Amino acid sequence: EEVGERLDRTEVAAGPATCGQTLTKKTVGVAHKKLPCGTRVVFAYQGRCARAKVIDRGPYFGGRTWDLTQRLAKRLGTVPAGTARIRATVMATHSDADIDLSVAAFKNAASV
Repeated sequence: EEVGERLDRTEVAAGPATCGQTLTKKTVGVAHKKLPCGTRVVFAYQGRCARAKVIDRGPYFGGRTWDLTQRLAKRLGTVPAGTARIRATVMATHSDADIDLSVAAFKNAASV
C-alpha cells in the first residue's frame, strides 16, 4: 500500500504511452516510475475506489508518485483539484498477472 500525490493528465488529448497503448481522454490508466507495465492497482480517495493498470512511465517532476489519466481522476473525484493525496494498493504486478499461453502438438518437427 502506498500513499502519494498524483497529478491528473488533463492536458493529454491523445498520444502514445510507454507501455504501447494510446492515451485519449477516455483512457483509464496510470503512470508510475518503477512498477511494471500492466500492474493492476486499486486507488482510493475520499470514499471512492477505482481500478487501473500501469500504462505509462512517470511522473518525473514535483515529487509525485502517480500520474493518473483524466478519466481515472474523474472516477476518483479528484478533478479539478490537480493534485491530491490518494491511497494505492498494488493488486498484481505484470509478472503475477494471468498469462495467455498457446500450446500446439505436432507429430514431428517437420510439421512446425
